[in-house]
Formats: sequence, structure tokens, C-alpha cells
Amino acid sequence: MSQLFQGNLGTSFSKHIPVTQYLLERLPWTLMLLAAVMVLVLAIGIPVGVLAARKRGKLTDRIISVLVTLGISVFIPFISFLLLYVFAFRLKILPTGGAYTPPRGAGLAYWLDVGKHLILPAIALTITNLANAVMYTRNSMIEVLHEDYIRTAYSKGNDTKRVIRVHALKNALIPTVTVIGLQIGTMVGGAVVTETVFSWPGVGRLIYDAVNALDYPVLQGAFLLLAVAVVVMNFLTDLAVAWLDPRIRLGGQ
Repeated sequence: MSQLFQGNLGTSFSKHIPVTQYLLERLPWTLMLLAAVMVLVLAIGIPVGVLAARKRGKLTDRIISVLVTLGISVFIPFISFLLLYVFAFRLKILPTGGAYTPPRGAGLAYWLDVGKHLILPAIALTITNLANAVMYTRNSMIEVLHEDYIRTAYSKGNDTKRVIRVHALKNALIPTVTVIGLQIGTMVGGAVVTETVFSWPGVGRLIYDAVNALDYPVLQGAFLLLAVAVVVMNFLTDLAVAWLDPRIRLGGQ
């Protein structure tokens, strides 16, 4: 335990380097992937969820519900290989895998190359994680739109867009933020399949390689990192929810 608190997680059996160093080399790639996924999930999931709530029971809502159900049901390897087949092998407009094209470049050209390699794994993870953001936003927005203060806002002459943006959205986002925060924590080490299919050099791919190599110190370090990530994201999620809802900050007073 004393070594653990000093950051010493042992030495990798396969790479013969400190596990901490190995994890820190891979972690930025996973964080980059998760940042892209969360931006897409929030940018798409929240507006679509709000739209579904506004069109509750209508054709638009039903179409969104069907697409969300497909997103929940889709098998991650299937969607990953489908994206590879269509955009990498058939259309040849995106790379087949990796994080950059060897040899590693520098400057703006390098980061543009990384961004191009990031597109397919980010889309694959977004598809599988988008459903929760849409459905939680939709259901929460439906509940909020029936609150008394929303009727009061309408009675003051506010139009629907302003009521939703100013009065309803902040409260409706509380369940969505909670779910997304938990997703981020588990995805730090949970994107194993996606990172493996696209050869993305993150923590998920590291776990896959460590399992194949029976590299137990690396696996222990990766699982510890995952546990810490979940705890940290839970804490940050609580702070975000308290900011969205002052009643939580004030202890329900």
C-alpha cells in the first residue's frame, strides 16, 4: 500500500517498464477519445431529447424512440466493423485504424491526422452512448414541462423556445448529467472493444493487450485507474448537479 500511494504499481511483464508510466502513456489517448464522444453526445443527445419531449406522442417522437432503441440494441463490434467497411474499405475516405499515420509528424498536420483517425472510433462510441442522453433528457423534459413554474412562464408571455431554454432545460438536465458522468467514469477503461477494433492506443486497448499477454501488473493498474476514474466522475457529477439545482446545494431547504 505504501508503494501504491507513491505511484508504484509494479513493472509490466511484457513491456518491462513501470506500469504507471505505461498507463500514463495510454491515458491521454483515451481521454481524447472520450472528450470527442462526450461533445457529440451532448451536442446531439440534448437537442434531440428536447425535440422528442416537445413532440411527445407525435411521429417525430416515435421515430426518435425507434432510433434510440436501435442505438441501445446495436452490438458495438458490429457498428465498428460496419463503419470501417463503409468509410475505410469501400469509400477510402478515413483511416482503417491507429491514432496517426506513421511516421509520427509534428505541428498542425499531425493533429489534423490524429483528428482524422479519431472520427470513426468516436462515432462508434457515440452511437452506443447517445441513447441514454436522448431518453433521459426527453423523459425529464416531459416532467419539467408540466411543473407550475413552466405554466407561470407561459402566462407571462414567453414563447416556447424561451421557456425551454431559460426555465426548463437547466432542471431537465439533472438526470442527463448524472448518467453521462457515470458513463465517462466507466468508459475510461470500458472502451476495450472499440479501441481494439480501431487499434486506438488507449487504456481499453492496453487492457486487451495485457489480457493476451497475461500481464497481471498492468491489468491491476488499469482496473485501479478505472475505479479511481469512477469515483472522481461521481464527485464531479455531484458538483455539476448541485450547480444545476441550488436546492441540492442548500440541503433541500
